[in-house]
Amino acid sequence: MPSHTSVSISKNLHEAIKEFIKSHPELGYTSVAEFCKEAIRDKLSELKVSMEKPSSIESLSSIIEEIHQAVYPVGGDDKSLFDAINEPIAIFSAPHGALITCNKAFQKLSGYEDEELLGMNFRDFIVPEDLPKVEKNFWNRINGEKAENKYVVKARNKKGKIIPIEINANQYVKNGRIAGVGVLIRKVKEK
Repeated sequence: MPSHTSVSISKNLHEAIKEFIKSHPELGYTSVAEFCKEAIRDKLSELKVSMEKPSSIESLSSIIEEIHQAVYPVGGDDKSLFDAINEPIAIFSAPHGALITCNKAFQKLSGYEDEELLGMNFRDFIVPEDLPKVEKNFWNRINGEKAENKYVVKARNKKGKIIPIEINANQYVKNGRIAGVGVLIRKVKEK
């Protein structure tokens, strides 16, 4: 019996990962398989598996779906309602802060296209002087500790323009566990 099995992913997902690897050589990935193996290992390490209760097929399916969303965060037919919301919304994964998904209003505010958002992190959008505040709130929120629900920081779009924003954040819970942080963003006028 072989000690390894294969995992199949869609051709579109494979191509998206391949392009991501090419455009980010600094990450050190040499193949799509290597990238996917690490993504799966990261997700599995996040799970707290109880010895008394084995994982079900449903929870394994949800892990695979989360991996798909983490690797290919934007797209899909089920986003039409999400994209129809006029306020920028984004969801960032726990514990790394990678962008899981966002709506069209977030894309417009950030200035990035779908494929450019692949692999981005909340840290990529916040100016350095406001990053400690955002990181503290992110970590407190995913750890279930007290965190500000609304706060104002400065974001930077793709062209480098500084945009004052109000972040309204909350835990993103999936299958009964904290999977990240969801944010609703509003532009604010500078004082």
